[in-house]
Amino acid sequence: MEHLLHYVWKHKLFPLKVLQTTNGLPVEVIDPGLQNPNAGPDFFNAKLKINGILWVGNIEIHAHASDWFRHGHDSDKVYDSVILHVVGEADGEITRTNGEVIPQLQLTCPEHIRAHYHELCVADQYPACYPVLASLPKLTVHSWLTALQTERLEQKARLITQRLEHCNNNWEDAFFITLARNFGFGLNGDAFETWAGLLPLRAVDKHRNDLFQIEALFYGLAGLFEDTFLKKEQEDEYSLRLCKEF
Repeated sequence: MEHLLHYVWKHKLFPLKVLQTTNGLPVEVIDPGLQNPNAGPDFFNAKLKINGILWVGNIEIHAHASDWFRHGHDSDKVYDSVILHVVGEADGEITRTNGEVIPQLQLTCPEHIRAHYHELCVADQYPACYPVLASLPKLTVHSWLTALQTERLEQKARLITQRLEHCNNNWEDAFFITLARNFGFGLNGDAFETWAGLLPLRAVDKHRNDLFQIEALFYGLAGLFEDTFLKKEQEDEYSLRLCKEF
């Protein structure tokens, strides 16, 4: 049921009636947001109008409203950014960590969507042209895949060239930023690249014989010594030494 609600929300396949929160406020979905396949809210950066007021934030979807508490979201600050809770069954109110009530929308799936759900999921997971691939000559498919591979390689080379120019043609700095981005594994690539850009490789090189100082540089410039990450109850002798060294 929850996956079906995800599909309906993503493609805005809403019933032909005015959407309302469970307490009767009108809801207008401007942008359903970007689907998140990883931990955290289900959709990022959605844009809604609730009772005429524009809201920008995240969306969480559950089959039942009570799943919010069952999954521990009421005590997780990551979910404080949720502006609307979309549910199949509204069996109670839900709250943020500070006790503030979050608006909820009980979403009804159209019957024709429910009946063809499996077929729609398959179509959503593959390119629109996938049904005709089997009928194409193998040489055509091979040529197409080769072209895609070349385009992908050119795209990667272009990005590295841009980093090289940004680093004043210093290959070691460009390599370090590229390596850092890859450690982000796509999802956190931008954050890792920004972090590496703040940390000149030559600065690290000066401390290459002292692992402790390198760790202090890495953690410090990543902002991991800030109160948001390093809470008082989590401090120990090692983390305090790293913080002081930084």
